[in-house]
Amino acid sequence: MASTQPSGRDDFEVAVICALATEYNAVSLLFDEFWDHEGDKYGRTSGDPNYYTTGRIGKYNVVLALLPRMGTIDAASAAASMRSSYHALKLALIVGVCGAVPQGEHEVLLGDVIISKSVVQYDFGRQYSDQFVRKDTIGDNLGRPNKDIRSLLTWFETDRGIETLERRTADFLEQLQANATKIKRTGKHKYRYPGAAQDQLFRADYRHKHHGEVACICRDCFDDSDPVCDVALDSLCDDIGCDLNQLVVRDRLYEKRQLERDDSAAAQAPALYLGAVASGNMVIKSAAHRDKIAAKERVIAFEMEGAGIWDEVPCILVKGVCDYADSHKHKGWQDFAAATAAAAAKAILERYIQTDKPSRAPSNNPLHFPDYPQFSGFMKPCRVEGEVPNLEVYGEIPPEIDGTFYRVMPDPQFVPFIENDPWFNGDGNISAFTIKDGRVSFRQRYVRTEKFTREREAQRALLGKYRNKYTDAVEFQIRTTANTNVVHFNGKLLALKEDAPPYALDPETLETHGLYTFDGQLPSLTFTAHPKADPKTGELTCFGYEAKGDGTPDVCYYRIAPDGKFQEVVWLTAPVVAMIHDFAVTENWVLFPLIPLLCDVERLKQGGEHWQWSPETPFYLGVLPRWGAKPTDVKWFRYRNSFPGHTSNAYEDESGNIVLDLALSDKNVFFWWPDAQGNAPEPSTIHSQLTRFTLDPTSTDLDLAEPEVLQPASSEFYRVDDRFASQPYRHCFFDMLDPALGTDFPAIAPNLGGGYPLYNALGHLDLATRKTEVYFPGRTHMVQEPVFIPRHGSTEEGDGYLLVLVNNYAAMSSELHLVDTRDFTKPKAVIMLPVRLRHGLHGNWVDSKVKSGAATA
Repeated sequence: MASTQPSGRDDFEVAVICALATEYNAVSLLFDEFWDHEGDKYGRTSGDPNYYTTGRIGKYNVVLALLPRMGTIDAASAAASMRSSYHALKLALIVGVCGAVPQGEHEVLLGDVIISKSVVQYDFGRQYSDQFVRKDTIGDNLGRPNKDIRSLLTWFETDRGIETLERRTADFLEQLQANATKIKRTGKHKYRYPGAAQDQLFRADYRHKHHGEVACICRDCFDDSDPVCDVALDSLCDDIGCDLNQLVVRDRLYEKRQLERDDSAAAQAPALYLGAVASGNMVIKSAAHRDKIAAKERVIAFEMEGAGIWDEVPCILVKGVCDYADSHKHKGWQDFAAATAAAAAKAILERYIQTDKPSRAPSNNPLHFPDYPQFSGFMKPCRVEGEVPNLEVYGEIPPEIDGTFYRVMPDPQFVPFIENDPWFNGDGNISAFTIKDGRVSFRQRYVRTEKFTREREAQRALLGKYRNKYTDAVEFQIRTTANTNVVHFNGKLLALKEDAPPYALDPETLETHGLYTFDGQLPSLTFTAHPKADPKTGELTCFGYEAKGDGTPDVCYYRIAPDGKFQEVVWLTAPVVAMIHDFAVTENWVLFPLIPLLCDVERLKQGGEHWQWSPETPFYLGVLPRWGAKPTDVKWFRYRNSFPGHTSNAYEDESGNIVLDLALSDKNVFFWWPDAQGNAPEPSTIHSQLTRFTLDPTSTDLDLAEPEVLQPASSEFYRVDDRFASQPYRHCFFDMLDPALGTDFPAIAPNLGGGYPLYNALGHLDLATRKTEVYFPGRTHMVQEPVFIPRHGSTEEGDGYLLVLVNNYAAMSSELHLVDTRDFTKPKAVIMLPVRLRHGLHGNWVDSKVKSGAATA
């Protein structure tokens, strides 16, 4: 009886991916029904080049794809495209053939099946004159995206689990062979067992070449020390005289022969093994090379697609052994190995159905965000545009406060097809709170980036991984989300993200004018999210890193006059390709803190993450003269491995030393980008502290002295009175976390969501007295980044107000709190929003008198 056909692509939760036609054909023979026998009913998204077969295996709707070529790069591209068309995929089985390591913990035979527990990309690294150094890009993290897969593999490692899987694999192998006999083009015996006598494993040091002058056709490679000739490479062992006395004697092979003599179907039944699989773009045809890699990486097989797909969708590699990855390999076992892999895949899928959560009801709704912390609770995407005049105000807003608080939050308009997409990858959604005559109006609007407009046209997500163009569903000219900061400069509102030029917006309506390159003057492909405005001149000091493209070490420093004219451009080369999120400026120096999150272009091409934490890399601090600098003037100071966060301020003391105040943590604050082994700190253990470095910019000793901790509390998002930027200062305001203040964590925990920093209070540090005042907004509240508003008519540093967006987890709504710095511990006013705004990143206050062009960054 036929099953109910799925109504759309979102009803497909399982994919099978093959690289060879014989693999694809073998899997097709085990489909229970096909949904495309009357033509394609489900289509694919624009830009997806893959061809799909759809149908049912067991209780699951399955989409089957054949890769255009073997190799990790084509696999990564195809998998990303597949995810763009089939958003609901929970599991991909990469089914095909592999070369095995024959003699390790197990005695592996041809036709056996290897199931991946982890993947090692063995050919990704750097070749030096004396050695190849591999870069670890994929670790044992298969279970991370999907706990059901991890549980399934754990069960398969039990005696009962593997026995069940092997028994059902043997059953499905016979079913496949029977189905094959019904297809004339396939051939009756295409997938039959070649026989134990054809399973030949030669000693690792016995090479596949002409042996003896009589056998040597080319007369050029009969000596053991001679290289293997092209004729030998293309010949079978029987043709070139490989010595059968060099075969390895194996117990399991002897048992297979006994079963064949008894005419038992059990002779062809494969054994199944779970372990690490080596994946790369190089075909292994050397026993010595095979054994060297196997010993170092502890892998049990070699294949060519897994590393490309691993990061795109939760997957399991299911590979039939067709050779021993040595020089004697040939294609005689490919068809049977493809068949055993297909049979094992169906057996795995059968058990996956039994252990997985019940399949959701078919739905055509594409806006179901994944159940990850960064999309849950308070972090559930808002996707709201609009305006609300006259917000509710409790308390009193001083009538002289007249201006707009702009802030931006990453807020995806569509469900990302990278399921565990980080918070940082959402579309830029800008909020504007305009205060005048004690009243507050609210307006919110997305930045119309190229990404935003093209996705809205397609009605689905097209962008792939964070800052990895190789994973996109379509090709973008500029793929930024403009979601990190918003500043006012020269009459324009600029939406910033450090991976691209700004987008210009109308300061009143928030309408997007378009990409802004300062009338073509911008020399860099990127623009910092934290430009610094000179409070005396209005000049904007800026830079871009990865300034010549992803993975480039180039840093471009430039100054922009208040009228938008570029004053100076200096190109630098960083010691490593690292994140430079924030920077600092003194009267005479510019400081670039390099976070030890590194980018590698090859990792990007393989579909990996843009950033990877490097625990061996120090925190570098670039120091460059602010005026008239040359590229050779930069000095790269260094401090032990740590994470430099946002800067508070920097200045020069009376001795000419540079004083730099910034957040510093001894752990990887961006824990969602772990190190090469997948190690990342628990978020609850990450603490940044306000820390002061003092250094002599003329010193030849580039090792930074131990810094001073200015405030011991966990803190970040520092703000100062911008009128004292780049000068000696006294007052620092910041977000802080102090559990002793009375936050009801058990009550708010279900609504917190995750993937963003938690701070339950505002702090005010007087750097002269070293005393700290604290504003605690409530037991069920957390704070976002504050902005400072100078008091009207006052020139005293720090005299004014803090305006901060506050998350109310009890009401699941947002509030705007106004705090007087003269009476810091209680609010001057609380403004209530009728909506919840996700946790944002950065923003700025713009006084109404300077909207005509003065910089406020």
